[in-house]
Amino acid sequence: VELFKLPYRHGSAKAIAAAFFTYKVIQTPFVTIAQHDNFFIESVPLPSILNAVVQKEEYLQWLKLIHFISTATQNYRDKVKKRYGIHLEPKYSTLEDDVSSTLSKSGV
Repeated sequence: VELFKLPYRHGSAKAIAAAFFTYKVIQTPFVTIAQHDNFFIESVPLPSILNAVVQKEEYLQWLKLIHFISTATQNYRDKVKKRYGIHLEPKYSTLEDDVSSTLSKSGV
């Protein structure tokens, strides 16, 4: 873990962009950003998710971000359907299948 102090307050989104693009302090292919006010509500099989992403080169072409279920996003599809009458379908569902496959192979 490396801590990089910016010369002035940016806010989280601008600070992350500055770390990537202005100061170029991030040199890894993957980054985990854990905000102080976002709580995980279930365990996250991060190694299996990364393995599934790396095994399919097509994911690396378009995948930029993975959000995990939090208290704010739990039952999001149901909330949108109830509030706006819109039925949401995932744009890409195969990543979940690939992660499940990776987990079953590892015995998890």
